[in-house]
Amino acid sequence: MAVKQTRIWLCDLTYTQQTIASDVMPAAVGCIATYAQQNLSSPPDVRVFKFPEKLAEALEKEPLPHVIGFSNYVWNLDLSQKIAQVIKNHDSSIVTVFGGPNYPTTKDEQENFVRSLPMGDFFILKEAESAFTHLVSLLEQNDFNVDKVPNNLPSIQRVTPEGEFDCPEKMEPRINIADIPSPYTSGLMDEFFDGALLPIIQTNRGCPFQCTFCVEGSRYYSKVVKSNQVRIATELNLISERMAQLKDQGRFRSDMFIADSNFGMYKEDLDTCHEIAAVRDKYGFPEYINVATGKNQKSRVLEAAKIIDGALRISGSVQSLDKQVLKNIERNNIDENDILDLALEASRIGANSYSEIILGLPGDSRDAHFKTIQTIIEADFNTVALFQLMLLPGTSMASRESTEKWKMVTRYRVLPRCYGSYEVLGETFHAAEIEQICIGNSALTFDEYLECRKMHLVINLFYNDAVFKEVLRLIKLLGLSKFAWMKRIWLFTQNDRINDLIKQFLLETKSELWESRDDLEQYAHQPETIQRYISGELGANLIFKYKSMGLTQNPHDLADVASKTLEDYLRAERCGEDDVRLGMDLIEFSRQRMTNLFTNNKTINTATFSFDVDRFSNDVTPDSVSSYKLDKPVSYVFKLSTNQRETIQNFIDIYGNSAVGIGRILTKVYVRKLYRIPERVQRDVTISAQSSSGECTDNDRGLTGLNEFI
Repeated sequence: MAVKQTRIWLCDLTYTQQTIASDVMPAAVGCIATYAQQNLSSPPDVRVFKFPEKLAEALEKEPLPHVIGFSNYVWNLDLSQKIAQVIKNHDSSIVTVFGGPNYPTTKDEQENFVRSLPMGDFFILKEAESAFTHLVSLLEQNDFNVDKVPNNLPSIQRVTPEGEFDCPEKMEPRINIADIPSPYTSGLMDEFFDGALLPIIQTNRGCPFQCTFCVEGSRYYSKVVKSNQVRIATELNLISERMAQLKDQGRFRSDMFIADSNFGMYKEDLDTCHEIAAVRDKYGFPEYINVATGKNQKSRVLEAAKIIDGALRISGSVQSLDKQVLKNIERNNIDENDILDLALEASRIGANSYSEIILGLPGDSRDAHFKTIQTIIEADFNTVALFQLMLLPGTSMASRESTEKWKMVTRYRVLPRCYGSYEVLGETFHAAEIEQICIGNSALTFDEYLECRKMHLVINLFYNDAVFKEVLRLIKLLGLSKFAWMKRIWLFTQNDRINDLIKQFLLETKSELWESRDDLEQYAHQPETIQRYISGELGANLIFKYKSMGLTQNPHDLADVASKTLEDYLRAERCGEDDVRLGMDLIEFSRQRMTNLFTNNKTINTATFSFDVDRFSNDVTPDSVSSYKLDKPVSYVFKLSTNQRETIQNFIDIYGNSAVGIGRILTKVYVRKLYRIPERVQRDVTISAQSSSGECTDNDRGLTGLNEFI
């Protein structure tokens, strides 16, 4: 008997029990929902879910759906399939559909995947709006009996009632984003404006590059399809107004996400930036934009950054600069010189820039990896994002053929934050997401892999987020190598606390790796293990866990290591005494600015300097060292502005103040914007750190912008 109105639930689930693992609004499944509402003959009743707890509550209290869909990402597959299994146990007539990029590329591996997903009736490949709508239409025509749905549907794979693997060659044609009704203007996203999730939009889909480690490297995504400015402007205005209202209520995030793969590379992106600038002026949102900027078209990317006053990080992701490695991963159509020039130009305008490098790519070695890091550091990128090679299903690199060809040594580990215990429809289950990473190849031993990981921690502690920006500027001014200083720190072992920090990091790096996926699954799904993950004892993002420990627990030791290695380096290079003394002043300047950011941050730090360190920090082009020498020492106080402390507290409210929570915060903000603001003490003013509240009223020193603290 035909139903009056089809009930569709679409789930983009995330773990919630440590922090919110995937903290973006579920706009992607929202697009599937709005497209189905627009194109089915009778508009369905559609619900969208992000949090497992909300889904569990709805399953208990509301009429059950006819069709329920689950997004499939590397961070939520185990969670989704276990909830789907519970639903099937409860009512096998509910049709379950999976779809998403976390899916193999070869037919035999796809068949293995689908057969390992018995709680899923259908799997949709690639973009799902059209295929899902077509599938629901056929289900409606057949009273939601999956056995009556015909085989060989474009973009849809399944195990047939006869037990055969149905793998059609044909795909649904790709559609323009402009043809998909906005999930924001439809109201589907309203409940997700909660102060914890950040909004996400997409202005184009696809990527012209064919990197083998990336899902969008397949030919399916090579054509870029675009939205239109009317839709983009409408979404930006609605989002910004809603986020401004949340801020007025004391529940806010200042950032948003643009899901494009190469933002700023196309002329239409400049129109989008003008619209972003307009809503920022009107609503004060967004202050910061998470986005991957274009890999080519340097001048246009820089213009985009200027239009929105530095609110987006400029990315110049190289992954590797070794010619053979680039050839191996089919990344030869990206202009490396443009990427390197991008950092220099970004530095000149004060924009935040970063570059991504992946360890363990085919043919990569320790020396090649270090050489790439050196080149990026000397090019003046603010942040070097150092990753391990994840073998992502949906990429050609993850295929068995590829791993065998490049002699990859792989291990398994639990994905940070992606674990938990849930109760749904009276059943309790434990879930954890597992990823496969490369820890070696024919040119990289495991010991060398660990040496590279140690360098990753050093870069994150002493280089990224401009922790010692002024020292790096001095090294450059003296014509020396910034990477050579990093290398000295990498070799340094004379500070017990930092030495122990690094040893513990390497110990955890080794202990988190498992040779057998089955053994790790069995271990990770035990209730007591899940609790150890949630507590932060296991399973953290180790780089950011130990970075947060360094910045919050050991800032004095970081400064000690920086001082000793810098002095040794400058004296070895026969630099003058004033060069060394300025270097020591600059390290102390940095230490004072980064001390007590997340605890006791109302206190005032004080220090006295023999050089004009603040002017050195702010000069676009530093002068000679002697020009900064003062006639007599000058004292400074270091305070956080009200805006800074509110931002810090808001992030702590969302993520907590544990090492794991602060580590998460460090991934969400340009940390240097949170550093204490230096103020020169006037001769007739006495500062009492004990009696002062530490207020700094200079709220014009925003957390984003082209110029920092000037």
